[in-house]
Amino acid sequence: MTDGTTDCGPRATRRGVLGAAAGSLVALGTVGAAGAQEGTATGSGNVQPDFGDWLDGVDGGTEDARGQDSVTVTVGANGNGGTFAFSPASLWIDPGTTVRFNWVSDNHNVVPEDVPEGVSWEGNSEIQNTGASYEFTFEEGGLYTYFCEPHRSLGMLGGIAVGDDVPTQQVAPPSDDGGDGGGPLLPAEDSAGVMLTFYAVLAIAGAFLVGGEGLRAVRDSGGFRGPAPEESGAVAEEAAETDPVETIEHDGYDPTGTAALIILYFLVVVVMWVFMYFVEFLGNGPTVIG
Repeated sequence: MTDGTTDCGPRATRRGVLGAAAGSLVALGTVGAAGAQEGTATGSGNVQPDFGDWLDGVDGGTEDARGQDSVTVTVGANGNGGTFAFSPASLWIDPGTTVRFNWVSDNHNVVPEDVPEGVSWEGNSEIQNTGASYEFTFEEGGLYTYFCEPHRSLGMLGGIAVGDDVPTQQVAPPSDDGGDGGGPLLPAEDSAGVMLTFYAVLAIAGAFLVGGEGLRAVRDSGGFRGPAPEESGAVAEEAAETDPVETIEHDGYDPTGTAALIILYFLVVVVMWVFMYFVEFLGNGPTVIG
């Protein structure tokens, strides 16, 4: 201790902390927005055909079979409280793909519910038993929905999306226990929009903080009003002098304000990471991590 003061050495100032936080926000927002745009362009995420509420709560799973010439759908697979499922219940194929329906249990049929306009698909309305089969080549793009007439009320429903020009949705990734991950989250294009908006807000907030701190620094240094008359006549030796070591009195230190500032930025970091974990990772949306 010298002359009643204590040399505390280099210390973080409010302006320094705000500047660092603002720079981080700008960087995170800019990189995040670029990552979200890349995710939109590459179609990242678990995207599946959107059949509306037709397959809500229906067992049978999903399959993206685009690129294949033929695909098999199991009729009467385990699901919906018995052998009352089509597997896969949601199927995505290319135009010209042949779908073969194979019966693995008794008393089921395949009855179209809704087909694209101008398409004649009659399905196989005759009740069939184990070992039966039926196939159809889907030439026209669009959404096809169908059901098993005896077991429709039990949830034996199916859907076939043909081609790339169909509504899509982004769904949660598969869970560790083999489940389907909890169903749809957002339409794919909407999810990317949400991420772009989030990161854009971060970048704008950081830019405002940077600009505000910059203006305050200019104001405090007299940049707006020009140097004072006595400053303009200062001798050159004074400009060459090094700044004295900054010291503070113990009585002038405000631990409450410093602690509050640290807690505030800690909470900001926690909120950002929670958002990225639940929306990006669990939602499998476009991320800046890849």
